[in-house]
Amino acid sequence: MFAGDDGAVAWADLQYVVFTLITLIYFSVQFLARPADGLPPVPAALLTLMGVSVTGYTANKIVNTKGTPAP
Repeated sequence: MFAGDDGAVAWADLQYVVFTLITLIYFSVQFLARPADGLPPVPAALLTLMGVSVTGYTANKIVNTKGTPAP
């Protein structure tokens, strides 16, 4: 899951999963603490971190698939 084709750690994949887990844990804790309030608002800092994470992940996938012949 976190390793590339060469067996090395794929840091872009790892950071994407870590930030996704942080977001999931944050929303779970906030929701379970006050379920009657509904879904919690998204903090700007968390939204920014997820945006940077997704951008890095996507850029890495684009760079690594450039020039790879289609099967």
